[in-house]
Amino acid sequence: MMSNETQSADNALDVTQLHEGSVVTVSTRNSTYRLTIRDSEHRLASIEGGQFFYKPIVGSIEGTPFEDGPVQVGIIQPGMRLEILADHRRIVTSPVRSLEVSAVH
Repeated sequence: MMSNETQSADNALDVTQLHEGSVVTVSTRNSTYRLTIRDSEHRLASIEGGQFFYKPIVGSIEGTPFEDGPVQVGIIQPGMRLEILADHRRIVTSPVRSLEVSAVH
């Protein structure tokens, strides 16, 4: 069974708390990404969307990078950028505008 939940601008999402098969739709200022969780403990997902992921590829959802500090690992925060590692590249998105989670229960 799946349920949809939209995160508001002040609600961060911890991808390590999602179940395998959950789908996170991330809308940024410039693109929309579809992240299908494969292994939440290791933050692995099938990633599709934006200019870099025109076809699905397995990558790591690193989290929210801070300008003067470390990445907040596994966290997707509306209003902040999202860092993804895939195909030996580090991609940092434009700021996240909204999140929608289709969670598997």
